Amino acid sequence: MNKTIISFLNEAVEKYSERPFLYEARTGTDYTSLSYKEVQDKARQFAAGLMALGIEAGDRVALISEGKKQLGDR
Repeated sequence: MNKTIISFLNEAVEKYSERPFLYEARTGTDYTSLSYKEVQDKARQFAAGLMALGIEAGDRVALISEGKKQLGDR
């Protein structure tokens, strides 16, 4: 069985679409979250951006991040 990360995400979206997937602390006890569906949408946007740059299936890509949920917003 060769499953990709995105296939696992797609399955999770079918089950948990609007449930929180990711939480990020803002200040004190204030948190913001992204749902499974929102993360899937951001992953698709990110993939489309890579394809627009000429990245193809099988190419290697390095990702350096601070681990912020805004990564897909840039």
